[in-house]
Amino acid sequence: MKRLIVTLVIVFIFTVSAMVMMGTTIDVEAKGEMQEQSEVGVTVKISLDGKDGTLGFKIILDTHSVDLGRYKFAEIAVLRADGKEYKTSVKSEEGSGHHRSAIVEFDNPETKEVEVVIKDVAGIKERVFKFSL
Repeated sequence: MKRLIVTLVIVFIFTVSAMVMMGTTIDVEAKGEMQEQSEVGVTVKISLDGKDGTLGFKIILDTHSVDLGRYKFAEIAVLRADGKEYKTSVKSEEGSGHHRSAIVEFDNPETKEVEVVIKDVAGIKERVFKFSL
């Protein structure tokens, strides 16, 4: 019995580690609500900031262990919809070092669901945030 428990714990740890290394997805229906993912010491928060002719999002990066100054929002944030990726236009940025935020905009693909993807921050390939419009 003890051996079984140890084996299950090891399998669980390896599974979680693999998920972290491959990126994770949060499937949340959110309009204006802040979605959050915390992995390997970096927290990413995203909320829908507006959806007129374009889709606007507020992105927040927080940490106490990584210098976030090297990440450019125009390079790490993309929008996915209907199998296409859309590049961002950064409207404003604030902060430096351990606490950064930005307002970004994307062309509106006129779909019911989109994903905002944050790529390659602190060793996590992708952090995916889903929004229903």
